[in-house]
Amino acid sequence: MTELDLFFRAKDTTNLPVSIHLRPVENGKPSTSNIVPDSHVYLNPSQVTAIGEEPQLSTIQASPTTFTFEEPVYLQPWTEYAIVVTSQSTEYELFSAKTKESVYGSTSRIVTTQPAPGSLYLPQNGVVWVESKDQDLMYRFNRARFDLGGGSLILRNTALPASLLGENPIRTTSGSSRVYVTHESHGLEPGDTAFIDSCGDVNGILATNINGSHTIDSADLHGYTIDVGSNATESGFGGGDRTLARKNKVFNIANPYVETIIPNFTSIDVSAKFTSGKFISETATRYTQDAQYARVTPKQNVDFVKTKAIYNAAAETSQLGAGVYSSYVKVDLKTSNDYVSPIIDLQRASLILAGYRLDNPAVTPHIYPVDETQPYGGTTGSRHITTPVTLDEAAVGIDARLNVNLPEGADLTLYYRTAASDENIMDQRWVEQNIESQIPRDNDMTFREARFLAGGQGGSLRPFNQVQLKYVMTGGGMAPTVKDAAVKYLAV
Repeated sequence: MTELDLFFRAKDTTNLPVSIHLRPVENGKPSTSNIVPDSHVYLNPSQVTAIGEEPQLSTIQASPTTFTFEEPVYLQPWTEYAIVVTSQSTEYELFSAKTKESVYGSTSRIVTTQPAPGSLYLPQNGVVWVESKDQDLMYRFNRARFDLGGGSLILRNTALPASLLGENPIRTTSGSSRVYVTHESHGLEPGDTAFIDSCGDVNGILATNINGSHTIDSADLHGYTIDVGSNATESGFGGGDRTLARKNKVFNIANPYVETIIPNFTSIDVSAKFTSGKFISETATRYTQDAQYARVTPKQNVDFVKTKAIYNAAAETSQLGAGVYSSYVKVDLKTSNDYVSPIIDLQRASLILAGYRLDNPAVTPHIYPVDETQPYGGTTGSRHITTPVTLDEAAVGIDARLNVNLPEGADLTLYYRTAASDENIMDQRWVEQNIESQIPRDNDMTFREARFLAGGQGGSLRPFNQVQLKYVMTGGGMAPTVKDAAVKYLAV
């Protein structure tokens, strides 16, 4: 349904609106709790046509007040619905018909039957309904007539908003105009343009030198360096807590979340096309958009073999062309009955993305590296750190096993640290442990057992009562996959 026409004799004179909505009929009466979604329409008195006293029937018929739904309202077949008219005003009057009474403006014609099955309810509030079985409202419903040839809805990504960076994200070096911007998983590369906004003065460098566009000269997973054209007077951090910067979103999983209603006689087909991207340590070509749409299933993950990206608006314009976006989802709507069409809820349409936080320091060295053996702050992008375990009895060895898939270019390293019962394990350095036998690289999700034996078969570690493990994963475009981890501790 697209519109409802009602016929008013009088309207409010104090600017109180009138509204309509639809409710399902339950147990012979309008529902007291359920309202048909998107069926509310409000009109001010200036939008209502008041026909007045003693008009001709033809004048009434030619003077409707139209309530237009913001979007077509879908009504289930074989279901009764009620038209509910409400207002805080008592001045609104509607035309209706009553059986066995004269047709309006005639003395010879009598209303003998109701023109449509149903009843008129005259409530005092929205809960108690008084039925008038021999009376009915004067109204006209207009429905949509849908094109049997079908149609297509094309959705595209929005312009990426600027990201709010962490507190004091600008790192300076005394006497240098080159600054480091801490911006985690930014998706940018050397040669790209960085856009900084709302940053304050930092260590002698004015905000006007930092804010704006800059060419990135080096980058790692955690940020990038830019030349701001003015030397810092001291080394340190600054910028405040309101600094904004643009980023690209790099991903290898997408889920086109499209909420739909598919009535009988209708169907949809969903397809999509994306633009190539790369993770920070990956060797790949960016900015290549799929030539054709490929079929996808709504609300299900699409796993990509090759990395994809949504680029910031400036990069889309410069690299893809004006008016071209990084991602498109196309919904083809089909119907064989012009009364119904598939329904797409645009308010709940979204594209859910997931990507690795992955790098390889051997390929992309960290600009300010912290070795993984340090007690705090290792800078490799992807790590799994276990909760410290306290043992009732001292141990001298660790036997860690897990099933792992290592694609080409990916690797997995185990670190451990131990402490006696009277030591703080968080202050201990991590120790790298070599794998017992090398794992072949497989791109087909083949899992193989990996074993790490710290202290050897007999256990040669200093006795410990506390232990913690850290799995460090590196790679370019494909990450290691780990499952079924199990750890045994070798007793004294």
